[in-house]
Amino acid sequence: MTRRWEGRRQLRRWVMAFAWMAGAPCAWAAAKAPIDGILIIAIDTLRSDRLGCYGYSENTTPQLDALAEDAVLFERHYTHASWSLPSYSSLFTGAFPTRHGVLDQQQRLSDSFYTLAEIAKLYGYQTAGFVGGSHLTSIFNLNQGFDVWQDRPHFGSLFYGVPRAMAHLDSLGRGEPFFLFVQGYDCHSPYYTPLGMGERFDPGYEGIVHDMDLLVHEKLHRMKNGIYYPDVHASLAKFPRHLPVTGQKSIPLSGLDVDHIRAHYAAAVSYADAWVGVLLESLKRSGRYENTLIIVLGDHGEDLMEHGFFYHRNQLYRQVIQTPLLVKLPGNRHGGERVASPVGTVDIPATVIDLLGASPPENQMDGHSLVPLIEGDDAGPPRPVGSVLTDQESIIHGKWHLLTRTGKSRRYDPAVELFDLVADPDETHSVAEEHPDVVRELGILFDRWRQLEGPADLEADLDLDAELKRALERGGYWERDE
Repeated sequence: MTRRWEGRRQLRRWVMAFAWMAGAPCAWAAAKAPIDGILIIAIDTLRSDRLGCYGYSENTTPQLDALAEDAVLFERHYTHASWSLPSYSSLFTGAFPTRHGVLDQQQRLSDSFYTLAEIAKLYGYQTAGFVGGSHLTSIFNLNQGFDVWQDRPHFGSLFYGVPRAMAHLDSLGRGEPFFLFVQGYDCHSPYYTPLGMGERFDPGYEGIVHDMDLLVHEKLHRMKNGIYYPDVHASLAKFPRHLPVTGQKSIPLSGLDVDHIRAHYAAAVSYADAWVGVLLESLKRSGRYENTLIIVLGDHGEDLMEHGFFYHRNQLYRQVIQTPLLVKLPGNRHGGERVASPVGTVDIPATVIDLLGASPPENQMDGHSLVPLIEGDDAGPPRPVGSVLTDQESIIHGKWHLLTRTGKSRRYDPAVELFDLVADPDETHSVAEEHPDVVRELGILFDRWRQLEGPADLEADLDLDAELKRALERGGYWERDE
C-alpha cells in the first residue's frame, strides 16, 4: 500500500469512527446483550443441500445441525459468483462483484474499500484470520484490517485453521472482544478425506473410481455428462460447448461411479463439519459461545454432474451459487427459526454492522441488513439476488432464476435460460421461450448491478509467485479465459 493511500485511509478511518460512534446505536444493539465475539466460518465449495439441517437424508453434518438449533437458518442464501476470489471480496466488503471489480484471476481488492475486519477494529475487536491460502492469499488484499492473517498451506484444510484459531482465542485476555475468520477448502475437489472417511456414505461400492484414481483434480475436470476423456489435458468445463472433441478416447462412467464420487463429496462435507464442531466446542468450554455472533456459510457450491461436470467456476446454476447460511445471535436469540426469503452474501456484512450499532461505509455496500427478517419485522417484498462471471449473469427473484451468457467466450448454451425454482428446483428445463415477459423484466432488474463501476485503482495483472500459480493450476484455476 502506498503512503498516499495509507494517509487517505487513516483520515477516513477517523472520520468514519467519529460518525459511527457519535450516532445512536440500532435498536437491536441498544436493547440486547453485547456482542463479545464475532466468528465467521466459511467452508469453501459447500452447497446447502448436503447438510442435514437443509434436508439431506444422510447424517453428514451433526455439528452444523446442532448449531442450526441455536441459529437462524436462511433457506435461500445465494453467493454472487461461483468461485472464491470475487465471492470472498463481496463477503468482506458488502459490495457486488461489479462494484468491487474483482472478477478475474489476477485482480486484487482495492485499498479504497473498507473490509468488515477494519470496521470491527474500529469497535475494538482483535481481528484474526486463519485460512487455506489460494484465493485468500494476502496478495489479493483480502487481509485488510486483520491483526493476524495466516494463509498457508494453499487449499488448506480446517485441519490447519481450526487449531490455529483455537490457540489464538486462548491467547486473548478474558473478555477481550474478537473478530475471527476461519476458512478451509475441505469440500473443494478432489474430495479427499483422511482415514477412509470417503467410503462412509457408499461403503459397498465396486467400480472404476479408485482403480483409475478419478478423484484427482485433473481427472475430475476431464469428465463431461458421465464420460471420462483421459486424453484431454484442459478442463472440459472451460469450453463445454466445444467438447467432446471428435476422436478423443472416452470411458463411460456408470451411475454407480458418479454416485460414488458424489458420496466422496458428502464425506468431505462431513469432515469439514467435524472440525466446525471442534471449534464450537472450544468456544463453549471457554464460556465464549453464548455471547458470540457466529456465522457459517459456503462461498459457493459445486456442480455434482447435474449440469455435466464436477466443478463450479464456469457457470451459475443454482447448485453452484446456493450455499448454507447460519446466523447464531448472542444469547441464541431466534434459535431454530428459518427464513425463506432469498438473501445474498453482500447482506452478511450489512447485518454484522447493523448488529454492532454502526452505519455502513457510504457508496460501498450493496447488501441489506438481515435483522428485520430475523426479527420478523416488515422487510418489504423479496429482493432480487444477482451473481456474475466475466461472461455470464444470474438473477434470482422470487421463484424465477434467469441466466444470460454473452460474448465470444460464452461457454454454455443457450444464451438465455429461465428456470422456475418451485416447479423445477434442479433446473432441468428452461422456460425462457414460454415466459419472455419474465426474461425481459428480470433483465431490467439486473441493470442496477450491471451499471456499477469498479474502483479506479483496481490492479488487474498481479504478479503471482510460482508457488501460488502451481496451487491454482492444481485446483483447476490457472487456465486463463481465451
